[in-house]
Amino acid sequence: MPTVTENQPPNILWISLEDTSPQFGCYGDSLAETPNIDGLAADGRVYTEACSTAGVCAPSRASIITGRYQTTIGAHYMRTRAYEPRHTKSSNTLFFRTISLRNSLSGVPEGSRILLYQQLEY
Repeated sequence: MPTVTENQPPNILWISLEDTSPQFGCYGDSLAETPNIDGLAADGRVYTEACSTAGVCAPSRASIITGRYQTTIGAHYMRTRAYEPRHTKSSNTLFFRTISLRNSLSGVPEGSRILLYQQLEY
């Protein structure tokens, strides 16, 4: 496995799938044919245990996307509307300032520039 030096940041690939089990060759499933995932796993690190701050998918994903606990954004129930606490900047504002998809999906105005995470003002 490649090592990370002080001058080289880690190369992280986060794969999130919809309601899947560990039915991949890299997890020992003999029937699964998953050569691409298996190849990535062979060159990287495979985790077999994980913790979540919620027992259902939508609040868990909300936490991963925003980096906040579900209870702080109102996403701890499956079908409630999320809200922004008054003392924080809007997650949407930070998200759309970080990732500009042009007008394809996000509605970001033409000519907006892509900012790196480190360039965001807090």
